[in-house]
Amino acid sequence: MTGGNAEPIQGLPPVEVLPSLSDRVYAALKQSIADQRLKPGSKLSVPRLAAALGVSRTPVKEALERLAQDGLVTMLPNRGAYVAILRWEDVEEIYQMREMLEGLATRLAAARMDDELLARLRDLLQQGESAVRRRDIEAHIKIDLEFHRLIRARGGNRRLVRALDNLQDQIRIVFRTSATIPGRMPRALEEHRRILAALAARDPEQAERAARDHVRLIREAVLAHMRAGEGTERSPTD
Repeated sequence: MTGGNAEPIQGLPPVEVLPSLSDRVYAALKQSIADQRLKPGSKLSVPRLAAALGVSRTPVKEALERLAQDGLVTMLPNRGAYVAILRWEDVEEIYQMREMLEGLATRLAAARMDDELLARLRDLLQQGESAVRRRDIEAHIKIDLEFHRLIRARGGNRRLVRALDNLQDQIRIVFRTSATIPGRMPRALEEHRRILAALAARDPEQAERAARDHVRLIREAVLAHMRAGEGTERSPTD
């Protein structure tokens, strides 16, 4: 009989918990959608995806069902699966949520800021300046996401981090639209400078305000861009 304080058996290595095949297919497809290698509105053929990934159809079907729950895939009766298209209503909802959550996360981080993290954020800001000069959208997106990830992690609220992480894949898709709007990348960089200044001052109220302003300005720019008819896609349901 074993108890909660049972001695470990010598000589047995720990078992590594590996992701299932379905998990790996899900991760691969989610990454491809976020990176837009699978374009919004494109048909997701289960046989073709299975062949491309070198797997059977079952894990692909399971992955598509999970992606539909994430809002990244649209499942249509008798027509199959398509990469979801974010409409302006979706962007409005996503960024309303993000503004509130990111503001709170940044406020919490300001109260727990230290010099080591400030140095890392300043380094990211310098990398961001270089990406803007090169007009490197991929680098800009990667740096932007890491900047906010470090801040929200420092806030220390695990549920808040999880909520923002759940939005992350849809946020990445919107980032690709915002980064192509003329002048938006350098403006985002300036907004990051304001966030960093508030964090360096350990000023929670100013940090929250700067973060919320940043997210709101992205939302306004993307919505104006979409409503003008630029960057919109035809939905498979149209």
